[in-house]
Amino acid sequence: MLNVAQELGIKAAVAGREIDRIITNITRFSEQLIREVEATDNYDAKPEELRMLRKIKNLAISEFTKQIQQ
Repeated sequence: MLNVAQELGIKAAVAGREIDRIITNITRFSEQLIREVEATDNYDAKPEELRMLRKIKNLAISEFTKQIQQ
């Protein structure tokens, strides 16, 4: 991702800070969403919804953040 930033004329330090900010925001949002669902009253699909949200966080978001940091 830093290579792309350089090609666009964006300094590596600026791009690095933005990448860190994006990763932090995505991670916080996913954790907040999981906490919000955990705090809701029980409903039939709640366990499946939590399982799906955790998989998204632990697989998709985790992989995305690894790739974007390269």
